[in-house]
Amino acid sequence: MMVKRGLVILLLLISYNAVSQQRYFITKNWLFMPGDSIVFAEADYNDGHWNQVDAGNPWQLFGYSHVGYGWYRYHLKVPVKLKPAIRNIGFMKIHFGEVSEAAQYYFNGRGLGESGTLPPRFIKAPQGKAVEYYISESEIRWDTINIIAVRVYSSDSLKGGITKGPLYYFVPRELK
Repeated sequence: MMVKRGLVILLLLISYNAVSQQRYFITKNWLFMPGDSIVFAEADYNDGHWNQVDAGNPWQLFGYSHVGYGWYRYHLKVPVKLKPAIRNIGFMKIHFGEVSEAAQYYFNGRGLGESGTLPPRFIKAPQGKAVEYYISESEIRWDTINIIAVRVYSSDSLKGGITKGPLYYFVPRELK
């Protein structure tokens, strides 16, 4: 009986470690809209008329040649099977790729932070550096749609938007 209980605990720990280190890639199938409106960050905003793109490539590859603002939205369904691992550590992390110049990040309408600084006090984001943000267990809508939104500013007519991937979410093993 004791050996059986120990085996069950060992299997649970192994499955937790496997889940906690798995990357769930979200680079494909983002929605995109050129222009700027803060309502695009809201979780309940209707983005049904937006165009589908893949993050990690300049928006020019998808036919957008403008400079200025563009918004990305991703419909993320976090499976309830991750709840024990996320509850154990208290959060999951979203790893964003690199942006061309400056960006703000949102999860279900809540601002997560920014990379660089948007105009009028424009400061370009450090190049070669992806950002990650923590999402607490209580913020996640389990087995239904969560909205990730990214507001990007670019003055570069050749390379705008979320220009380098991959993008993914994961449950870390420890707080870093």
